[in-house]
Amino acid sequence: MIERKHWHPNLTNKVIVDATARQMRDLDDPGFCIACGNEQGGCEPDARRIKCEACGARQVFGAQELFMHIDASNADFNELAGKPLWPTGSSSGD
Repeated sequence: MIERKHWHPNLTNKVIVDATARQMRDLDDPGFCIACGNEQGGCEPDARRIKCEACGARQVFGAQELFMHIDASNADFNELAGKPLWPTGSSSGD
């Protein structure tokens, strides 16, 4: 994988964390092309170097794979880290 500083600028920590959370709570399987920033569905969490449907580069990685490369000291990540992955509250069916 190319260094994080060379990833497409749209692939922020927030985008990756949100996609990883979606993957855990829904049946969504997002992946991202680190070359063009395209979000691509149907990617395994640990997918690596899948062909991008938008630009053709073999630079699509699963959301959880990209999550492993987030800098935990980054302020964006620390702000997101304390938030729940899914909505909280009571659902009483009444």
